[in-house]
Amino acid sequence: MGSHLPVHWLPLAIAVWMPLSFGITYILAVSAGHVYPWLPSISATGTSPPESCWFGLFVNLSTFLLLFAGYIRHAQVREYSHCRPTTGPRKCTNLLATTIGLVSVIGLFIVANWQMTSAIRVHYFGSQCCFYGANIYFIFQTVFSFWMAPQLNSLQIFVLRALLSLLMVSLNIGTNVCNYMAWKLYNNFNPNSSYKDHLLWNPTDPGYGWHLAYTIMEWCLMLTLSLAVLSFFPDFQRIKLEEPAIKMKRLWKDERSSTSRV
Repeated sequence: MGSHLPVHWLPLAIAVWMPLSFGITYILAVSAGHVYPWLPSISATGTSPPESCWFGLFVNLSTFLLLFAGYIRHAQVREYSHCRPTTGPRKCTNLLATTIGLVSVIGLFIVANWQMTSAIRVHYFGSQCCFYGANIYFIFQTVFSFWMAPQLNSLQIFVLRALLSLLMVSLNIGTNVCNYMAWKLYNNFNPNSSYKDHLLWNPTDPGYGWHLAYTIMEWCLMLTLSLAVLSFFPDFQRIKLEEPAIKMKRLWKDERSSTSRV
């Protein structure tokens, strides 16, 4: 038997790392004068070098941590359902939730590696997959929390995840509506503008009020997602990850028959 590794630190690490990484790229982008200081969009803070390099590095690390956490959660729910088949989530439901979570993480990976000014359609597609996929994933996890209470989690955790999931739904819808209105007003007055012009969107530009509402809700959505991940902290305290055992194949069929060279 290998040593056991605690994994409850993982949700905490993700919940701290995501806001911190976006905060660092925000400071770098504002310091370089690449964005308007008063709360630009998250994607705008990772568009121009050098902050785009750090943005890609930080977000790619987040995708790795989220993949690891998603796998552990999938295994935890699977084990619970195996022990309590009458009350736990079905295997296909758990697999569906994990697949949607994987789509969300892939969307985040796309956001990290296809910047807004170079591939706006791909970047926007990735962001939609990320936020809406995460929202649907946590709706599944909220339902799972209700089914598995109180053995695996408390009813308070279920209520918390339900509230966070509803908040994510409203923020997802709000960000899309405000972003659409902002771009529509801006492009009506500036039909020949490029995507780089939007990085310095300021109060004198048309549609700025909608743009500011969009960016506020986007940052709130990111923080809500971080809190939803953090809600797995008590669940993961019940898990001990066993260190994998490594076994080497024998190099010879019979070690005694091997001869050494002089």
